[in-house]
Amino acid sequence: MKGIVFFIFLTCHLFAMFVGNPLNPMFYFDGIITNDLKTFGMRIGYLQEYVYQGKYKDEFLTIDSTNSNNTLSTYAGILTFNFVNRLDVYGILGNSKMQIDRVIFEKRRISWAVGAKAILYKRNKFAIGADIKYFETNPKPDYFLIEGMPAPLITDFSLEYMETQGSVLIGYEGELLSPYIGVTYLFSRITPSPSTGLLDLPNFDMIVDFEIRKAINRKRWGMAIGTSILSSQKMALNLESRLFDQNSVNISGEIRF
Repeated sequence: MKGIVFFIFLTCHLFAMFVGNPLNPMFYFDGIITNDLKTFGMRIGYLQEYVYQGKYKDEFLTIDSTNSNNTLSTYAGILTFNFVNRLDVYGILGNSKMQIDRVIFEKRRISWAVGAKAILYKRNKFAIGADIKYFETNPKPDYFLIEGMPAPLITDFSLEYMETQGSVLIGYEGELLSPYIGVTYLFSRITPSPSTGLLDLPNFDMIVDFEIRKAINRKRWGMAIGTSILSSQKMALNLESRLFDQNSVNISGEIRF
């Protein structure tokens, strides 16, 4: 089983700006290099975020305000420091791509996150844990799509995307599988910089202006449900889905050193 999990970890596409298993800090006792080191440990992993429907509204509502949906894809590495098998502190560094209502398209830009996960209570095979993280990226559109035709930007324009996410979950530690479920709270904001700009409509030989307002997520509360596949107390593969506040899927893998 160890070889199979390791092969999957190296070869599959991973989906995650994960909430993750609340029992994650206590899964790993041995490492590739270290053995039975319970006071401190280090893990590395690779992940890809894919939110296939983020739900947004204008932060300051007006008569012509409209709701919007976006997708967010992130490729990144993750570095985690574990303390006494109860606390994880981690950082994420990679690149992201955003699309809003099939209107704005852009190249991948640098993204990063910091977070922590802690076990709050454990009894027998069950445990309750909490996770909190902050994520940020600055997408830069290539063009807008106007009536099915690309309209390139002719002025400087970018977006700032940030999110703060907290969760409380309960998990069960099995020998091979560790399922979990819990509630999440998410606040995210999309800020244009500047809020106005100019587009070139080459098919109409026209220059038009546009305005984009600050947007925040429409729903704050959500749910995460998933399971971890464990292998030899050195590595794990995690599968997860998040619902209600944003719709996403998650596969992530880690190896302890």
